[in-house]
Order: sequence, then structure tokens, then C-alpha cells
Amino acid sequence: MRPLTVEFLFMNSQKADSDLPRIGERSDAVLTWLFFGSGVGVSLATALMYVLLPLQFAPGMRLLLIGGSFALALVFLLTGWLMRDVRLERAVLIAGWAAVVLLTLVSVGLGQGVHAVALGFFSVVISAVVVLTSLRAGILMALVCSIVVGLLAVAEQYHWLPSEATTTSSPWVLHGISLWMLILSSVSVGALMVRELQHHLDLVRERQLRFRTLLRMAVNWYWEVDSQFRFVAISQDQSAAGDFTDAPFRNRIPWEIPELGISDQAMAQLRRNMEGRVAFSDVAGRRRDS
Repeated sequence: MRPLTVEFLFMNSQKADSDLPRIGERSDAVLTWLFFGSGVGVSLATALMYVLLPLQFAPGMRLLLIGGSFALALVFLLTGWLMRDVRLERAVLIAGWAAVVLLTLVSVGLGQGVHAVALGFFSVVISAVVVLTSLRAGILMALVCSIVVGLLAVAEQYHWLPSEATTTSSPWVLHGISLWMLILSSVSVGALMVRELQHHLDLVRERQLRFRTLLRMAVNWYWEVDSQFRFVAISQDQSAAGDFTDAPFRNRIPWEIPELGISDQAMAQLRRNMEGRVAFSDVAGRRRDS
């Protein structure tokens, strides 16, 4: 029997998860340009469309839609500017809800109800909120948008909407421009999601690399266990490993492996520490040489 002192390292998985970067905790100039810049551009383009196109609106609706579009552009501009002090998560929520209000207003103002192309932007906004804020916030927004669509359908059925806006030029112009802006918004939001996801994947890989580098510097051996405390891997310095193999230990929990050579008292304390998610070290074990 040759004594082998091993420093066992165990990390509380819940604490480790909370230390990981959360979506929306960073400010990035490119993200600001992609999302909020596109929001400002689409809002201003919408306002110009209502100004320049020869549309026939119900009384007062033209000014209401133009004013709403400029207001949404201002919301995107201010939230993008305030990202220096406000988390991206909150900024996206503010801009998202403002967009939902304006899109609803556009659907009513154009008198198109559930046939309005503007309602297609709901899916883009909801997707951005789910990825950049939280699933709960996205579900809430999706529920509100579903209610809006239902109310628009009822209003259209009972002719509660204002008369539908018409154009004296080619009828495809209004729908074509709206669809082009929808495509542009989808591309910008998609690029934003990819960049944000890549950023967090890079952070996770960097943390893992630092953690493993520290372990190689600090100890000859370390164990990795799953949520049920079963061994998934035992990594060791090959210069100290000899002919050691971790195969007999995989998918087994420490207190069921007498080959570890840990005393009953030490094993009982080890089990209490692991089940209680308490940090520990200096657990001495023994191995048999062949």
C-alpha cells in the first residue's frame, strides 16, 4: 500500500451557474447599432411612408400614425443611448413593448385588422425578447400579442375599425414596403441574437479554460461528479498517475467505492460536505499498486 494524498475539489453547481454571465449584462456598440439602430431606421421609414405615400386615411389617423412612428424612433434612440447605464435586457423590454403598442396602433389606423402586415413584426419582437431577456418575458409578450390579434379579429368582424387606408398608386406599394422592412428587421435581430449567443459561449469557454488551468497548476488530481455525485471523470497529472485508470470509478459515488482507501469517518464527513454543497479539501486516500 502506498499512501496518496489527494485534494478533492467540488464545486456547488448552483453557485457556479449564478456566477456565469447573464444575457443582457453587457453593453456593446455593435449590438446597439444592430438592434436599436435598425429600430430607429424602420420607425423613421414607416413615418416617411405615411407622409409620402398617397394614402387615404380615416380622419386624424395619418397624424396619429406619423406621430406614433416618430415616438417609437425616439424610444429606440433613447434606450440605445441609455445602454451605457441600463442593462441590454431592460432596454430591449422597453423598446419591445413600445413596438407592440405602435404595431397595434398601425393595424388599427390602417383599418386592416388581422390582415395588417405590421402584425408580422410581433414575431420578430417576441423572438428578440425571449433571447435577450428571458423566456418568461417573451411568453408574457406573446400572450399580450395573442390577445391583441383576437381583439383585432373581433373588431374587424363587427366593423369597429376605421375604414381601410387605400392608395391611389399601385396597391402593392404599402404591403411591399412593409414586408421589406420586416425582412430587414428580421436580419438585424437575427444577427444580434447570434452575436450575443457567441459572446456568452466564448465567456463560458474562457471560464472553463481558466478553471482547468488553475487545477493543473494547483493539484495533481481532481474529480468531476454529476448532480448525483457519481464520478464522470478523474483527471490527473500523468507523472503521478503511474498505471492508474479511472474506469472502475465511473458512474459510482465515492462512499460506495472502498478502493478509494478513505477512512469511514473521513468518508462520512466527505458525504456530508458533498450533499450540503460545502467546499472541502485535504481528504486523504490510498491506492493499491498492482
